[in-house]
Amino acid sequence: MSEQTIIIDGKSYNAEDISERCRNMLVLVQQTQQSISVLAPLIESARAGADSILSDAKKLLPEPLPSPEEAEVISEESDTIN
Repeated sequence: MSEQTIIIDGKSYNAEDISERCRNMLVLVQQTQQSISVLAPLIESARAGADSILSDAKKLLPEPLPSPEEAEVISEESDTIN
């Protein structure tokens, strides 16, 4: 019977020497990485769509309120007019 070898970070391990708990954890990591590789393009598409929608929404915004500094200048000008 040939020994199964598992390679992690470039180091080889005899599969029979790895505990069941450790094997389960490694399987979970592998499944997670596979899920991320499937979801990454979807997330990128969603992000691009959201950026596009935000860009379009910004074009529809009214004029912004004055900043606090601008409001202060306007307020001082109002005081001097009275």
